[in-house]
Amino acid sequence: MEQRVLVLTEAMPPFTDGVASTVQQYLEGLQSAGLLAGVALPRSLEGQDPSPYHLIGYPTIGNTGDGEFPIGFPVSRKLLRACREARPTVLHVHTPFMSMLLARRLRRKLHCPIVLSYHVDSAMDINRYVKSSLLRRYLHRLLLSNINAADEIWISDNAAAHKLREIGYTGGYYVTESGTNLSACEPSGDQILELRARYNISYQEPILLVAERLVWHPNLRLLLDCLHTLHSKDVGFRLFVLGDGPDRASIEETVASLRLDGLVHFVGTSLENERLIYHCADLHVATSPYHFVPQAVKNAAQCSLPTLAMYGSASYEILEDGVTGLHAQATANALSDAIMTALADRRNLRRIGQQVKIELPQTWVEAMAHNVRRYKTVVAQYWERSFFLNPKQAAKATATQTELSQSAT
Repeated sequence: MEQRVLVLTEAMPPFTDGVASTVQQYLEGLQSAGLLAGVALPRSLEGQDPSPYHLIGYPTIGNTGDGEFPIGFPVSRKLLRACREARPTVLHVHTPFMSMLLARRLRRKLHCPIVLSYHVDSAMDINRYVKSSLLRRYLHRLLLSNINAADEIWISDNAAAHKLREIGYTGGYYVTESGTNLSACEPSGDQILELRARYNISYQEPILLVAERLVWHPNLRLLLDCLHTLHSKDVGFRLFVLGDGPDRASIEETVASLRLDGLVHFVGTSLENERLIYHCADLHVATSPYHFVPQAVKNAAQCSLPTLAMYGSASYEILEDGVTGLHAQATANALSDAIMTALADRRNLRRIGQQVKIELPQTWVEAMAHNVRRYKTVVAQYWERSFFLNPKQAAKATATQTELSQSAT
């Protein structure tokens, strides 16, 4: 039976976090392989321009605690009918709340397995944004229930497995790495000179890079304080901040208050800027508090750019200090010393960058080829379980899938 994947998500461009970027890569990969059945998402994410994908929208009832991402209300019969008409054989969920509730209903109707990609530490987001202790407890129970309901959990690294165990999940999981969509081709010398001239950066000034969704968290504030300390010690540097988010204006105000506004440049999310800056930077600083390897670390490796990772992060675990990356304790003095030492030896940074490029990256084309093969395994295992546990129900499910397949012809 031909595989058809229905993607369910509450994060998608034009939003700028890592989940939205990853979802976009899945959509492009599935579309090019002819396997994308459609995308079920809150209607507010559909955008104004025509989409290359078959979008199945549903109403939005509010936004997440940071005010940026929509909370959908996927309950109508019309929505279920539209999803059925997409004729999926696999439901791939990228956000574990309302999208997962919809997937559970669809599985009962359409008899196809659920893959849940657990991209970020959702329990941390609940604790950060939800003030009511009663609501927090409910959302934690819902999160665990939804994770347990999936037929297979996909995670990007073993660090994510620890977070799953912390929230009470005891089942299995499958590690499937993400890829990078950045070209390994270096920009021309003229492009590099133009970038440095645009921001008045001399060749002697090293360039730091932070690439993430712009929301306040302790490590980001710690980095800005460290840069203020380095500046007071006359250590030369520039920092490019690649990304956007709800706290960008507040972060820019803090940068100005620390008198770093001439040294810190916010460049948004332009893909043209992204590739050029990754190649021009000397050191990527991974400040993300989430216990998952950020996409930016793999993008950096693709461009031979070493990453400085803070203790306790997933990046810290996968990068060997002094070989494929650099380590630092998450304290003001330790981080300041680590950055100052790194920038003092840019030749060593280039050596580390060359090594991490060999060991870490894979392209999204390679990642998606691997994932497509895994979809087939998930479907096969789902049908094996169905026939073993309930032969009559499995026969009914087979008839449903056959009917959907015939309606496509």
